Amino acid sequence: MRKTLILSMLVLTGISCVDDKASYPNTPFRSCGEEFYYFENKPIHLKKSVDRATVGFNARINRNDAEQLLSAYSFVTSLDGFFMEEESSVAIISLEKDLSCAYLDQDLGKLALNERVSFTHCMFFREYRDIFIGIGDQFIVGLKSVRDTVVLRELTQQTRTRIVKPLDSQTYILRVNAGSTGNALYMANYFHDSGRFKYAEPDFINFGNLFD
Repeated sequence: MRKTLILSMLVLTGISCVDDKASYPNTPFRSCGEEFYYFENKPIHLKKSVDRATVGFNARINRNDAEQLLSAYSFVTSLDGFFMEEESSVAIISLEKDLSCAYLDQDLGKLALNERVSFTHCMFFREYRDIFIGIGDQFIVGLKSVRDTVVLRELTQQTRTRIVKPLDSQTYILRVNAGSTGNALYMANYFHDSGRFKYAEPDFINFGNLFD
């Protein structure tokens, strides 16, 4: 698959933004609060990055078109990564150095209003191996039984998500879009909290080591 699948479940916490630059005096990383995911039913905390974000596009556009679209937003300084899905594209962007936590969600929200954009989300810093990870537009759901496909289809209709394909008889990849109840992180959490599945996990984008 195009991204590293990390078997984990993210939960939105709604914590307000706090600049945690002092917590990382020897790194270029600045944080705006935390979210976390569950691994083997234990919470693993992630720092929300104010420096990088992921952007999804509704159609399968190329890198040049993405750069042209993003150039209209002054807070976007560079396009650091780009890949094309079968039906969409995803970019990893760097944000202006002086962007404050107070404006992070506001600016990403402006970008998300573009009719060609399906989602925006800040990336996260995971202290283990010192890497940035982000979310795209997909998440993975494991069924308790093959009979649970009925339940899966019910929830996809309720949340306006879509089944992309099965990996096997009890594992499915789902996709979110601009009309879904939430992004891939939130949807993985929602499906997990329903208690009707074995697991539900975002498909993380592994950006690489901060210090390479």
